[in-house]
Amino acid sequence: MFLLLIILILLPHTVLAEDPNPIKLNKPIKYTNMGMDKYNNKAVSVLEIEQIDNRKIKFVMETVFNEHVCDVSGVARSKAENEKDFEFVYEKCHLHLVFSHADNTITSSDPERACSQYYCGFNASLHGYTFNKVKE
Repeated sequence: MFLLLIILILLPHTVLAEDPNPIKLNKPIKYTNMGMDKYNNKAVSVLEIEQIDNRKIKFVMETVFNEHVCDVSGVARSKAENEKDFEFVYEKCHLHLVFSHADNTITSSDPERACSQYYCGFNASLHGYTFNKVKE
């Protein structure tokens, strides 16, 4: 009984796979990744970005893979002005968003899967998604 009471008290404060620092965008540019889950249902992952300056972007990304979700947002920085690789860092997480202006895509890279422990549910990842720019 005591254990049940503790669970009921703590449950509303327990958050799984939710961005600890959500960010709001004013006029985002939207990118999507269309896929299929294991039940052949459409799985849509979304990335929205907003340029701050030549070296910084704000972003909001939600990925879906076989009903497992990742949710992350923040500010990513490039090492040099007008570089195409922007890095978001949070503790051990180093998420890269790599732009390809030739085909209007952004690819996410988290090869160590370190970001998953902060922003994803079980069996989900932020690595290897290619987002296509949504035509306005």
